[in-house]
Amino acid sequence: MRFLPLGILLLLFASCLDEPDCISTASNKVQIALKRLDFDSARTVIFDSIQVYSTDSVFYKSDTVTVLSLPINPGITETTFLFFYELKMDSLVLSYTRETKIVSPKCGAFNYFQELGVVSTSFSQVTVANTQLSTGGSTNLTIKL
Repeated sequence: MRFLPLGILLLLFASCLDEPDCISTASNKVQIALKRLDFDSARTVIFDSIQVYSTDSVFYKSDTVTVLSLPINPGITETTFLFFYELKMDSLVLSYTRETKIVSPKCGAFNYFQELGVVSTSFSQVTVANTQLSTGGSTNLTIKL
């Protein structure tokens, strides 16, 4: 008899597990770590701006950073970024695929971006560390400057 209240509580909590969890790890942002060319340590860069080619989108205007988070265009499969810093301009063209997944009718659909790749770049060295974009904060690319 003394375990009856505990049993009722367990049944109530178990019924909550029937509903899907609508938390998504999908993201449309590429996480980029900036590293020194001569050492494998973080590099601080003062960006005049970072622009998405053929749009009016501008990011990191007059910002000093070691890590970048840049959005890709979800409507197409390539995004070109122009980096203006230290009296230089570099470009980075990224490709990716989009997969739409439906978690449940209540949650709706989420777009997952994966197969991230570098099509072209003018940077000395760009390494792909993780090909799937997510909200977990893991680094997708490393750029050595």
